[in-house]
Amino acid sequence: MTSPTEQPAPEDLFRHVLRTLLPIVNADLGGFFVFDEDFDQVLLGTIEGEQPPGSLAPVGVARISPSQVPAERWIREHQRSLHLYRPRDWRRFPPVNPGLRELALRGKLIALVIPLRSQDELVGVAYLWRHREPRPFLRREIREAERWCQLAAIVAIASRLYEREAQARQALARVLAIDRSLATASSHDAVGRAVVGPLADFLGVESLALWLRSGEDHKVFLQNIVDETIRETLTTWEFSWSHFEQLTSRPQVVARDRARETLGPWVEALPNSVDHIILCSIRYDANVVALLVGWDTNSTARRPSNTRREMLEAASVLLEQIAVTLVRLSFRAELERTISDLRSLLKVSQRVVSTPSVADLLEEVERVIRDRLRYDAMIFLEPDPDSPYALRVSWGSGTIPESRVGHRIPLDRSLAGWVFRTGRELLITDTWEDPRTYHRPGQPFPLRSLLLFPVRHEKRTVGVLGFGRERVIPFSEYDRELVNLIASELATAIHLIEQRNALRRQAHYQALLATVSQLLLRDFDPRSFAPPLVQQLSQWAGGSAALVLECPVFPARVVATADTLSSHRLPDLEPLCQNAFYQWLASMSSERALDLSDALFAPAEFRAPFSEILATFRTVLLVALDPDETPTGFLLLAIPEQLRAERGELAVTLWEVRNRILHATERWIAVLEQDAVTRLTLDLGAKSSSDAFARALLEKLSPLVRFDFAAVFDLDRERGRLIPLATTSHFDGLPAGWTLAPEIADFGAPSSEETLRYIPDTSTKDLGYALRFATAAHPSSLVFAPLVTQGDESGLLLVGRFGTHRFSQSERRRLAKLAAHAALAFHIVRVNGRERAIYRASVEALAAAVDAKDPATHDHSRRVARIARVIAEHLHLSREAIEEIELAALLHDIGKLAIPDHVLGKPGKLDPSEWALIRLHPSVGAGILANHPQLSRIVPLVRAHHERWDGRGYPDGLRGEEIPLGAAIIALADAFDTMISDRPYRPARRFADAIEEIRHGRGTQFHPAVVDAFFEALRDPNSLPILLLQRSVVAPTSVAAHAIHRVAEHLPHIPSVDALVEVIDLAISGTLSNDNIVIFLLDESETSLRILYSRHDRDLAAAVRIPRGQGIAWQAIESNAPIAVIVPEAPPNTILRWGRRDLYAVLVAPLVDGSRVLGALAVSRTDPRPFSIADAELLATLGRHFGPLLQTFLEQRSELDSSKETTSVNQPKTGEQHNQHRLMDQIEHEAMPAEPDENREGKHSFPGRECPPPSSARIEPAAS
Repeated sequence: MTSPTEQPAPEDLFRHVLRTLLPIVNADLGGFFVFDEDFDQVLLGTIEGEQPPGSLAPVGVARISPSQVPAERWIREHQRSLHLYRPRDWRRFPPVNPGLRELALRGKLIALVIPLRSQDELVGVAYLWRHREPRPFLRREIREAERWCQLAAIVAIASRLYEREAQARQALARVLAIDRSLATASSHDAVGRAVVGPLADFLGVESLALWLRSGEDHKVFLQNIVDETIRETLTTWEFSWSHFEQLTSRPQVVARDRARETLGPWVEALPNSVDHIILCSIRYDANVVALLVGWDTNSTARRPSNTRREMLEAASVLLEQIAVTLVRLSFRAELERTISDLRSLLKVSQRVVSTPSVADLLEEVERVIRDRLRYDAMIFLEPDPDSPYALRVSWGSGTIPESRVGHRIPLDRSLAGWVFRTGRELLITDTWEDPRTYHRPGQPFPLRSLLLFPVRHEKRTVGVLGFGRERVIPFSEYDRELVNLIASELATAIHLIEQRNALRRQAHYQALLATVSQLLLRDFDPRSFAPPLVQQLSQWAGGSAALVLECPVFPARVVATADTLSSHRLPDLEPLCQNAFYQWLASMSSERALDLSDALFAPAEFRAPFSEILATFRTVLLVALDPDETPTGFLLLAIPEQLRAERGELAVTLWEVRNRILHATERWIAVLEQDAVTRLTLDLGAKSSSDAFARALLEKLSPLVRFDFAAVFDLDRERGRLIPLATTSHFDGLPAGWTLAPEIADFGAPSSEETLRYIPDTSTKDLGYALRFATAAHPSSLVFAPLVTQGDESGLLLVGRFGTHRFSQSERRRLAKLAAHAALAFHIVRVNGRERAIYRASVEALAAAVDAKDPATHDHSRRVARIARVIAEHLHLSREAIEEIELAALLHDIGKLAIPDHVLGKPGKLDPSEWALIRLHPSVGAGILANHPQLSRIVPLVRAHHERWDGRGYPDGLRGEEIPLGAAIIALADAFDTMISDRPYRPARRFADAIEEIRHGRGTQFHPAVVDAFFEALRDPNSLPILLLQRSVVAPTSVAAHAIHRVAEHLPHIPSVDALVEVIDLAISGTLSNDNIVIFLLDESETSLRILYSRHDRDLAAAVRIPRGQGIAWQAIESNAPIAVIVPEAPPNTILRWGRRDLYAVLVAPLVDGSRVLGALAVSRTDPRPFSIADAELLATLGRHFGPLLQTFLEQRSELDSSKETTSVNQPKTGEQHNQHRLMDQIEHEAMPAEPDENREGKHSFPGRECPPPSSARIEPAAS
């Protein structure tokens, strides 16, 4: 800064005036001070005379602004001299100089202040002080001083004008030089370097910063700023040019605090000595093109005065030249940029025709415009294929997360969504200020300035093209026009690409369908076409494919998969191969392929496999395979991420492939269905009975038609009822003898399948108790298929599924066809059955005639036939062979018709002649049968049924394999039934003894294989054991038979004696009302009774022992007859009590195994109801039937307990299998006796106590 104190001429003149004036007015000290036009600065200050101690130098005084001096403010306001000589004057106008102020406070200072005026303009003041002799100035002295001060004012004004003119000439010359430099400047850098220094000089500041605008960016130039911190702050300062639009274009001085409000917090980085700042904006046509900030660090920044007006005017001219130059450079840059952009757009347009994809075109666009738009992120958004409510970044560049490919933004609350919905462009200066900006919670949107354009083709928005800047640098109008052109070219490119891709896909699509059709025409069996078809499909789609199909006619599953990429493979699809998934998929893809990209969309039980698939593939397309409207499989296409955009067309193709597969599959199923129905008809027609036909029909129905429950009925015309022949387990709990009314099958309107009747929802019909029981009252679907032959209904097939409307039309059609064929087979079975029934009735009548000759052998032939049939079945013989053996067994003793009755019924020993007659009956029987053409085939079996394996049999002495197998089977069955039956010459043998003799005769008397089959049948809980249990020594009453039957039903599942007695209790309680049941057993010494079972007080009962002869239990055993007593009327000691139950009536019957007494069976009542004679007969009958069974289980437990140490050698059975087979396994290990000697004198001894023949039931008071 140029100081007036450095100019000697005015200062010398002022000093000369003071040296002359001070003696004239008798002043000790004087001074002149010249002000600027704004009364803000002292431009010149001169002091002359004797200064008191502590006074400031003239320069120090000149630094003080006149506006801060009270006396000078008063002079400016009143424009006259001020005489200060009283203490109150000094209190009002204290001196600025400390030394003078000290004198004034002591009253030793007088002052005269005179204004320096020129044409009523205050240009300064003159001070005159007296401090050596402080007396007031005289009026004469004051006038003289004012005259001299007028002369000094004229000199000062003249000197200042001369200086201003010189500075103006100098400034003009410098401005002209700068203007020549600006005219040739070609960049902002040249402009900045040329003007930053002169501007600092013109404005009179020490340091200056100049920001030149270049678009929305800027460059900064610094003058005389050496502090690195300040330089770094100014260089990196980010601001928006719009922020300074209200700033004046003339330089102004503002306080530091106020400058901070305008410029921001960086002002705090300036030195503390800077308290004022000069700033202004440089404009062109009201547009800010530059910003100027200056300050002084060594002195207070001074406002421009008249003495500096020429410099300020020069600065203003320079600022205008800078603005013009910057605009010129901007226009020139815009022109060059436009030319370059046009060339770039030409390249883009050329690429539009040939670009293979939108991504390639966008790569070219970015390469062309990256340096022109200067953006931080470029994105292209398209509608999200997974959601109609979102846009998805399909291409992007930049480091911010929002430019990542695949990033999704909502369509309804985002800037890009607004552009897409409205089809209008959007230019945002600052996104943080726009409420439409979408950002993640807690994270501000990373782009501040944004330019978004819709990409439209034929009035349809296909995407959004966006550019963003991380700083607030608005895009210009030129940028908008450029992006508009790019968006237009991009729309054209997208349309062309879509057209090319559509043509390419159509050709590819037709080629795939042609290949699929060729595969299906070559072979419509899925087992053949599935592998190559999925291979073609996976290669066509570039992903993985799978086909799963369950054949509805026979249990076969076709699974084929193919993978195109080694890195993308399908996992195991077994969890999806189930009917529940097929049904769900059929409901979800009835009209188009199911697009699945989230496993949560699938039912919970299928989410795990889909999660595994979607971990590799982003999208899965699925279609159900439902030939004839029956969901039995699916077709799957898994596509990788890069193909997700094409999944719509892939889905259409998959649907077309599915239609072709269904057409081929339906033809394949029709062929299989016809073949299966034909085979089923032939198989059913060969069954021997209606029951066998019905069971076989249900067994072989499920491969053809799936069902949950079913039944086959026979029509009983006389009763007008449908009789069940075979049912599924859903009907098991119905009462015995249940039937169905034929009218039920008439419910529901007939369908197109003539006689078929379909009820889609059973909850809308009253179908009676039986069907409500089978369906458990749940809504179900029923199909009634009458078995009709030649217009005659002979039966009914009922098929049901749980749930409503579960049978498709194709399934009903299949059922109708099946019912028609089954009806024909049923007719054949019934005709054959009637013929066999007539034939068998004749044979059984003949067998009954044989048995009638000997009362002791009553029903013997039928029992032998049943046992022989069971053995033959366990030898796995054919059905024809089994029937022949059963027929031969029925007639094996027909030769006895030729033997006199007295011989057959002789109770004593036979003589040799009589024995010879007996040995003739096999050959006699063979002769009788040989003359019957229908029975001649069983002649060898009847003739040889008394032959032995070792050759010692009769009549021919055959040995080993010479004996027909059927004859060997009948021989064992005949011997076993004979041993366990009563004969006139001996009582029946114990079951265990008979078993032992059978085992002993293996390989001597009996065929080894037959013996093995016999024991295998004995081990089968559902075979021979039940048959033997149902065998009656004495024919039971119907009530007793019901109880025996209940025990027989549970027999296969009874593991032990404890379980057996529980079942016996259950069976007796169901036929004979009681409050308690007790089972007594003889101990080994047969001297006392112990309690094996008691329903109540079991702990007390276990300790009870009853000595021989005490109580009614022993009386029943001794008399071998049931005994009933009324407890209150009975003699003392008749009833042995334990527990606290008060009894009223007790009934006891002996428990016997053949001729051996085991114990007693007792029932009691607490209510006053006596037992009747019928009750006694019933309990006696049950004691005779349950005795052998109980003995068998007791022997089993005894032998098992004794063999615990050796059982570890064999592999043990566990669970229910062990329980079912334990009894039979034990029996097999018992010794087996040989066939009993025909010698009637042979006497068999049995362990245990012999019992007298049974007597009739009686009710009598018990002996004491």
